[in-house]
Amino acid sequence: YKDTFVPFLEGHFNYPSEFLKESDAVIKGMQTSGIDMRVEALERDFNRTDLLAINAYIEKRAAFPIPDPSSCTQFAFWGSQTEGSEHNGGLIAARNMDGECDVRKVTVSHFLVYAVDPSESGRKRWVSTMWPGFVGTISGINEEGLYSMENAGGSGPGPVPDGVVPCSWIQRIILEKQGRDASPESVLKMMKPFACSTGGITAAGSIILWAVPYNGQESPAFVYEGAR
Repeated sequence: YKDTFVPFLEGHFNYPSEFLKESDAVIKGMQTSGIDMRVEALERDFNRTDLLAINAYIEKRAAFPIPDPSSCTQFAFWGSQTEGSEHNGGLIAARNMDGECDVRKVTVSHFLVYAVDPSESGRKRWVSTMWPGFVGTISGINEEGLYSMENAGGSGPGPVPDGVVPCSWIQRIILEKQGRDASPESVLKMMKPFACSTGGITAAGSIILWAVPYNGQESPAFVYEGAR
């Protein structure tokens, strides 16, 4: 962590100012609460870099010039595939977090549901199922039904990228700014400005399933597949 991931976090990312502002607010809130910030394994107090590590844990795979492992599975069904059920042709989607299975079950015992009402005018409310400390999400849905869930998609061996923006932040911004009319084209247009130095939008290699309520449109669910 200290020898590889921390230098990667501090030297290879392009953190949006809004993301850093919220991260600093989380740290300030922790300090103000009076909790013990000491991390014995690191022999120091928990700091902003550690919070960035939590939010960018997906990007940890990009810190090494080796193939990435694949994790998570999910699906979306609609139309004739759900007719005759209680969904009556509507869209259903679900995801397994296969890569987050840990022997101490921390990913279960510390799992949280966030309900976020942005203070910025015009942004959509959204719900996230993640863990303490996240300011973005890789598992979210907004008030208009736009669904965004990430799978760890394996990239082949490649260079360690620069200019990385955490995937969790990219997904959050899109959930706040797009809605039931989201399409493959509109989502990709919003993602492209976040591309890292090697050209990938999700630097570690990610497969993101996007879905919206089905109303007869051609592509109510679609996949972004990216590499570093």
